[in-house]
Amino acid sequence: MSAINYVFGLNKAYVVSGSVVEARDVKLGDRYGREVEITEGLEDGEMVATSQVARPDTGVKVRVASAARSQTTN
Repeated sequence: MSAINYVFGLNKAYVVSGSVVEARDVKLGDRYGREVEITEGLEDGEMVATSQVARPDTGVKVRVASAARSQTTN
C-alpha cells in the first residue's frame, strides 16, 4: 500500500500526469497481503506514484524514474 496515504480521514492516491501530480480520493476494497484493491477514484491505465509519496499535493512537479505499469484483471 505504499501508493496510498491516509490523510485527514481520506485515502489518497497520487496520479502522475506529465510532470505533475494530482491527489485523488480513492475508495479501498479487498486487501491481499501488501496489495489493496482500489474500487473508486482511478481510471484504468493511469500512472500512480508509488514512491516518495510522503505528502505530495495536486500540482507538485515530479520526475518519473521508471514507468513500470501493472496489469489489472477484471
